Amino acid sequence: MSVHPLEKRWTAARGADGPGGEADSDRARRLAPRGRLRSWASSVLAHDRSEQRARPAHVDTSILVRGGFDPDTIFAVAGRPLRLTFRREGSLSCSQRVVFPAFGRSAMLPLNESVTLELLPEQAGEYEFSCEAGLLHGRVIVRAQEPEGGRPA
Repeated sequence: MSVHPLEKRWTAARGADGPGGEADSDRARRLAPRGRLRSWASSVLAHDRSEQRARPAHVDTSILVRGGFDPDTIFAVAGRPLRLTFRREGSLSCSQRVVFPAFGRSAMLPLNESVTLELLPEQAGEYEFSCEAGLLHGRVIVRAQEPEGGRPA
């Protein structure tokens, strides 16, 4: 019965002292840099995958409407859906509706109820929103891409 060439090479690498001997530990030291590199690459890839999973598919923001919009500035990223949840607690009649002219969207805001409006900002820029009468103002600032850290600035 003949011995496979790789088996001959392994036997030669092990040396005469057998498995676990000095020749084996020497071989392990020679392979260690590859192991560290492989370990580093897999940890980087795992980190990238976990970061992608942790990143929400959309940006959620809650806005309180009481004599104005709070917050009145919302940050978003182009191409990522923006979900705005308005809760009107002020009784001003003009705050019954919020209007986003650049998006062609508006929503009625019943007193003491939460209303969610979803927008998809396609391009970077600054977009105004207001109450129906134009007395209360806010803005959405859309960035072209996400800054370092994965969150809108």
